[in-house]
Amino acid sequence: MLGRVAALAALGGFLFGYDLGLIGGAMLGISQAFSISSVSTKEAIVAAAKLGACVGAFLGGALMLRYGRRRAIAAEAVFFVAGPLVMAAATGPGGLVAGRFLVGLGIGASAIVVPAYLAEIAPAARRGAAVQTYEVRAPQAHTCDIVMIYASAQGSAACWPPPA
Repeated sequence: MLGRVAALAALGGFLFGYDLGLIGGAMLGISQAFSISSVSTKEAIVAAAKLGACVGAFLGGALMLRYGRRRAIAAEAVFFVAGPLVMAAATGPGGLVAGRFLVGLGIGASAIVVPAYLAEIAPAARRGAAVQTYEVRAPQAHTCDIVMIYASAQGSAACWPPPA
């Protein structure tokens, strides 16, 4: 039971690494799709998730203290859903910045809440292994990023938006 709960809760670690790592390969396509030539606009799009993560860490701690670990994890999931929806509906760089900031809130909250939850539910003898499931997911996500960036560079239909 603990293994299944830890694996599911550790998806936050995967999303942490995936959302922060994928933007590097996506910026070329984003720049072309939205006709962005300004370096500061590109920087704002990339930095929005990191800024959101800084704010999200404090938000995650506050949610965890006020509502408990489980409800805080549910609340952070809202950011991981809302952020990509905002980005998918974006018609310009402002929408991308807003969506990335929302994802960043989820990333920051996840970095605080999920390890605390995993440590709380695990027996003392297995606590380190339970929390490690979260920590190991970020580098796994970076590997997934590399595959997705490579696939999109090859013109694969696996990228979004699909090549014309």
